Amino acid sequence: MTTRTGTGPAGGRFMSGAETAAAVRALVPLDQLMLDDGVRLTRSSERSLMGRCFARDHDDRAPSLVVYTDEQKFRCFGCGKHGDVINYVCYRDDLGP
Repeated sequence: MTTRTGTGPAGGRFMSGAETAAAVRALVPLDQLMLDDGVRLTRSSERSLMGRCFARDHDDRAPSLVVYTDEQKFRCFGCGKHGDVINYVCYRDDLGP
């Protein structure tokens, strides 16, 4: 991926890919995005939520998905999918591994 430097619209500078990813992680709460997508999550502890996995290829009959709200990360203990908000969107939209 090529990083562009210089100034962008209205005199602002272009963000690198890493800066863009960090901005997305900071601005988009993972748990809220999952809830908005219809993933049913219930509080399981002070720092985590549990629910059934969102993956189409995982027939989850019992909750195996944990969302760590303090870290904004997830892990499915059934199919092994894990990551942050960017990984979630990639899995959800079949954009990555």
